[in-house]
Amino acid sequence: MPNERLRTWQVGAIAQYERYERYLLDLVTRESQDLEQKRIQRPLRQSRIPAEKALANFNLKRLSPKVALLTKSLIEGEVKSFVDMAINPPS
Repeated sequence: MPNERLRTWQVGAIAQYERYERYLLDLVTRESQDLEQKRIQRPLRQSRIPAEKALANFNLKRLSPKVALLTKSLIEGEVKSFVDMAINPPS
């Protein structure tokens, strides 16, 4: 009978250890993800760029027609760069 109790205790201890090990793995994984997210967010906060700034919200009508055309080309990937085209960028 003592052998049976010992075996039951060992099985319980192993199961508990595996759960604890899994808990620690989950904890470290979540902590790592949280640190990575903070590492990415920190420079964004420090730049003080408004969160709503995005290319989709950019008003091309504010640009001159020539610059707007070049900007559209760059956005669509049709123009590699001003250097590749061997021209000066418009002022």
